[in-house]
Amino acid sequence: MLRALARVDAAMAEAAVSGSPTATYLAGTMAASSSTGSLYLLRVEAPRQLVDDTPLHSAMVTFWLRQDQQDTGLAEVVAEVVNAWLLDEWPLAAHAFRVLPGERSSCAALDRLGLRKLRLSFLGDERPYLWYLRSIWQLSRAATES
Repeated sequence: MLRALARVDAAMAEAAVSGSPTATYLAGTMAASSSTGSLYLLRVEAPRQLVDDTPLHSAMVTFWLRQDQQDTGLAEVVAEVVNAWLLDEWPLAAHAFRVLPGERSSCAALDRLGLRKLRLSFLGDERPYLWYLRSIWQLSRAATES
């Protein structure tokens, strides 16, 4: 994790040199025995089938970069580093990134990772999030219809 944060810090420093503001990010820990993704899905009243299809050991990933519209390259570094960190160091069956469509650089960075992109809408959350899921996360058709 420290190497991953060092890469993010280096990208932030490079972005600051070009005159853009620095990003705000938070490095936290997740309990390997809990599903942060499922907790969110229950809170926003996701379809039951989607909750059932969500692996017990899963995580929802969000990040926000103040300079998202400035094409600094920071979004690519953050997406790549966080994705690799989750794959390499967490015993998760699945993880999904959640971003808003207007977060242009973040969406482009996640598109480059080859993750499955979905638009999911929930009764309890009206924001038009895009979801990027690891390709091994198998959702039934019923789970993605809302």
